[in-house]
Amino acid sequence: MLPINVLGLNENPISLDGDFSPRELDLQDADLEVVGPVHLKLAIQRLGDKVHIRGSVTSEIRLACSRCLADFNFSLVTTLDLVALPVGGEARPSQRVEENAEEEDASVMAYEHDQVNLVPEVRTAIILGVPMKPLCAEDCPGLCLECGERLDASHRPHTDAAPEGPFSRLKKFLDQ
Repeated sequence: MLPINVLGLNENPISLDGDFSPRELDLQDADLEVVGPVHLKLAIQRLGDKVHIRGSVTSEIRLACSRCLADFNFSLVTTLDLVALPVGGEARPSQRVEENAEEEDASVMAYEHDQVNLVPEVRTAIILGVPMKPLCAEDCPGLCLECGERLDASHRPHTDAAPEGPFSRLKKFLDQ
């Protein structure tokens, strides 16, 4: 878990710069293969009862190319910009957060018992940072439509005749 004790913070920003395992960030069940540690570089500042958290999340993840299906490592770099607000008295957490959400451009989250838990926010940032159509290279040629092999310099054009279609017998009959 990645808790931040709010009582230990003041108006001067503190830095959090470190590596965390995918298990610590609850990424083992996220259907993505994280290759190595997740690096967080955050500035954390308390202003009254608000906690501002800004920084970057970097990691290497293993993906499959959407064109050629080859596995490759992707360098994920994403940012965090959060404002954590305390859960107050009798108000529900979601209600208190929604009331203050318009004050900031950053994402808003709630904290309880003077502890800000960043695990869900970091996990969400990583998952949302994965490209929808990952490519091993911008100019990836993909797969051959005829044989299914990867189209690269070693792939040769096919010289075989086109396979017979469902109307090939009819064509032969009409050609007579």
